Amino acid sequence: MAKKKREFQKLSEEQLEKMFMAYVQKPSLLFVAQTCGVSKKTAGLWRQKNNWDERRRIVLQKAVRESNQNTASILAEHVRICSDMRVSLEEQLQALAQNPKRQDTISGLTRAILSVMSFERSLHAESNQHFEIESDLTRRIDTVMAQGRVRAEKIRN
Repeated sequence: MAKKKREFQKLSEEQLEKMFMAYVQKPSLLFVAQTCGVSKKTAGLWRQKNNWDERRRIVLQKAVRESNQNTASILAEHVRICSDMRVSLEEQLQALAQNPKRQDTISGLTRAILSVMSFERSLHAESNQHFEIESDLTRRIDTVMAQGRVRAEKIRN
């Protein structure tokens, strides 16, 4: 018995990209079929032909990297602002130290400086936690992709 040749339904590049983006959103052939109005078999054939699993892994890793860069930029800006605030408050405190009659203002500024320093420490801790989450997410993506490849190999054999 001759092996049946796979036939690909002719689809536009736009339709193929829409199918791939649906697959990135949810790696389910049924979801792609329902979302894009194609058969599950057609979705599966295009998934295999255009290597969607590997492309999806790359897209997800790129998204994690970009998110990481955005978060790092935001955290760096917050740290810079805190540092500027702390310097400004310390300068005000030094100026007030010249006038011992202003003890209430001095203690208020001291509390403000301590508060800003505490906020700076929490930003650094948040930054470290974000990078730990990012590396954990990358590991999970790689694990899921490897499990998918193993399952696909078992099905083929």
